Formats: sequence, structure tokens, C-alpha cells
Amino acid sequence: ISVASHLVGERMQDMVNAFTSGNVILARNIHLELYPFFKGIFITTNPVPIKCALDMAGWSVGAPRLPLVETNQQEKEFIRKLMESMRLL
Repeated sequence: ISVASHLVGERMQDMVNAFTSGNVILARNIHLELYPFFKGIFITTNPVPIKCALDMAGWSVGAPRLPLVETNQQEKEFIRKLMESMRLL
């Protein structure tokens, strides 16, 4: 299961459909469009960043369980800017 699909599931589905229908160039282009998000949501230990991103998007999924801790202010700002750049906010 892709962590990113929680927020960019439709685009990921577009990417897979393009690939399976033989449109590898379109699939690659969608992958390149999503790559900054794929990279950015792993700025710290999974699932901390995706929980923060989901919360920002209005999906209250709760805090990570110990020993994990919530994102710090710098990480939150990075995730917010990332989501804005991906038009997810």
C-alpha cells in the first residue's frame, strides 16, 4: 500500500492506468509530477509526516503512537508548503 495514495490516490491511479494501457510516457510524467510529494512525506519516520499531511487536509487521524512523536514546527511548515505546491491545500 502506498503511503502517498492517501492524498494523491487519483493521480496514482492515473499513473498505473497509463502504464498498464501502454502509455509509459504519461505514466512517467505523472510519476515525475508526484515525485516531490513521494520524497517529501518521508522527511521523518513514517507515518508521522503523512498523519500531519492528512490532518492538514482535514482528515483527523490522530497523533502517532509512542515511541513516535508528532512533527515539529519546521517539519509542519515543510509539509504545508509541499502540500500547497501539490495543490492539496
